[in-house]
Amino acid sequence: MNEDLKVLFHNVVDLPPDQREAFYTQRQVSTATRAELESLLIFDEAPNDAWSGIVGSAAEQFLRFNSPASEDGRCGPYRLVQLLGNGGMGEVYLAERADGEVEQRVAIKFLRAGADLPSFRERFLRERQILASLNHPGIARLLDAGHTDGQPYLVMEFVDGTRIDSYASQLDTREILTVFLRVCEAVSYAHRNLIIHRDLKPSNILIAAGGQPKLLDFGIAKILDAPGETRTVDRLLTPEYASPEQVRGDVQATTTDVYSLGAVLRMLLIGESSPTPASPPRNRLAKDLEFILSKATRKEPEERYASVDFFSEDIRAYLDHRPVRARRGNAWYATRMFIRRYWLPVAAASFAIAGLSGGAVLVERERAVAERRFQQVRQLSNKFFELDAEIRTLPGSTRARHSIVSASLEYLERLGSEARPARWWTSSEQDTDLALEIGSAFLQVARVQGVPGQSNLGQFVQAKQSLSRADAFVESVLEVTDYPRRRSALLTSAEVAHDSMILAQTENRDADALAFGRKAAERLDDMLATASPDTKEAATVSRLFSNIALFSSNTHRMDDAARYARRAVDISRRFGNDKQQLGSGLGVLANADRFAGDLEGALQAIRESRALAQELLVPDNSIRTLNLCAALWREALILGELNNINLDRPKESVPLLEKALDLADGIAGKDLADYSSRSYVSMAGIELGDILRATEPKRALGGLRSHPRQAGGN
Repeated sequence: MNEDLKVLFHNVVDLPPDQREAFYTQRQVSTATRAELESLLIFDEAPNDAWSGIVGSAAEQFLRFNSPASEDGRCGPYRLVQLLGNGGMGEVYLAERADGEVEQRVAIKFLRAGADLPSFRERFLRERQILASLNHPGIARLLDAGHTDGQPYLVMEFVDGTRIDSYASQLDTREILTVFLRVCEAVSYAHRNLIIHRDLKPSNILIAAGGQPKLLDFGIAKILDAPGETRTVDRLLTPEYASPEQVRGDVQATTTDVYSLGAVLRMLLIGESSPTPASPPRNRLAKDLEFILSKATRKEPEERYASVDFFSEDIRAYLDHRPVRARRGNAWYATRMFIRRYWLPVAAASFAIAGLSGGAVLVERERAVAERRFQQVRQLSNKFFELDAEIRTLPGSTRARHSIVSASLEYLERLGSEARPARWWTSSEQDTDLALEIGSAFLQVARVQGVPGQSNLGQFVQAKQSLSRADAFVESVLEVTDYPRRRSALLTSAEVAHDSMILAQTENRDADALAFGRKAAERLDDMLATASPDTKEAATVSRLFSNIALFSSNTHRMDDAARYARRAVDISRRFGNDKQQLGSGLGVLANADRFAGDLEGALQAIRESRALAQELLVPDNSIRTLNLCAALWREALILGELNNINLDRPKESVPLLEKALDLADGIAGKDLADYSSRSYVSMAGIELGDILRATEPKRALGGLRSHPRQAGGN
């Protein structure tokens, strides 16, 4: 304890709570210092038997270190090697497997001897249950549990890593944020499983080999839906990273972890966990990062990011040079705080401004003129998109589509640059309609440029830029909470996030893809909560859920994959009349069922999908041809994909792959710049070669030579 803290402690230790508050205000005591003082005061007021337990625990730790769990140092099949650390609830030992079965190093955590208070034992056993329910690469896994001499213990994954603050000291800002996003993924996973950590700090976040963060110590974690858990009675918290509600002992939620994460990130970036007016930060931050940290660590839980995912989304926006939500919302936050403090003069000023309403007539006239110009440019832009829809299924249309994209971007850039941000005295439904239309147009441009999964030009960088612009316009629409077409805006936002997910996955940006996929699913849920979809909406919703399911499957989130795939098929059957989309949804469901182990169910779903694709096949229609290719390819994988889950019927796979290869090669041969058809040529050719090379190598080689485009040549 430093000398300043000692002096402050002696000044407040005998003061009643209301006088302490006045003392803090008068002395301008920082939030971090106040939290540490309160923590010290809590322990100072603890009953003597609690101190006896702590002292007894220290003695017991010494004895245990010199005299392990049993005479030969064994704890079940493990041998204790050394004490790694201890805390308020237990001590952790490095141990190694001693029964000769396997070579393994683990961490064994014992309930602190002497901690026989029911709350300590209950908390320890709860940690065991919490860890047993979590399975994420960013969380140290529970391997085993048991009792020795009546003392419960946990056997956990041993993380041979570096504290995140030490690890980050060698990184630049962008690298720190990239590592921190992986920490957020682990915390978000825990939250989705209804668990908040409540003790996030650098010592509980280790960076293992390969840069993988690992969360440790769920000792004071809280199960959100556990009955009777509303307050933390034993506040074993770390003041520098604890939220204000934790210090007060108030109700805690996921925003509690958001605060702690914000404090951790502040420490990683500038060397301090909370801002202190008396001393400037050691490192200066970009303005957007200051806004992000400020929002994450606000005193009021409702003013922080509503979830870790929203926190992560703003960090990604900063890394991608996109606008951050924290900065957009900061002005309104500051305004609300100002109005609370000075409501009387604000009310008087509002009446004065009302007298100036006559001037708004001129502003409205100017807006009407601009609106007519926007309508003319918008109509012309829409004509170009209609033309693209007509020609994109025709082979050899790539050059014409390049021209369409260039012309459309020219008009959209002009429209976007002339469209001034709506002000509160001129905003109207027409203004918001226009913003939604611009966002939708940029989405269409991105799809033509390079969103995989449909016919595109392979321009991924340009597509990413267009999607970012689309998102900015659509998000501005969703900020207007009473917008009549909000349902349409939610669906468009879901489409933008979905396409961003597809593009991020193609570029191996899996963390970004996961965030975009979750955002798309949330937007769809919000939209479906308003009313049942019509047939057109149902086709779109089913398509988006299908692709989110496919991404989940590709990233081994099989429960998510099955859930989203079934939603896609159910919505298509109940509300849609689009056989093509139903077939696609069945294909994804087959994929999910396959990796869930239901191979017969997968085969049934994919054969229904193939039948629909065959029924809808139209000559020279590249999209429908590639849909059939996809169904043939998936059915072949289920029957006999080499070195993967299959029905061990590879001979039945061969004709399916050969047909898929011929169909895709026919499309690619007419338009070598078409990315989608070349992808199916490659996928079908590789699978066919894998199956044939062991039994019919000449046939495999002949097939590969007859389809040179599968090697990627153009």
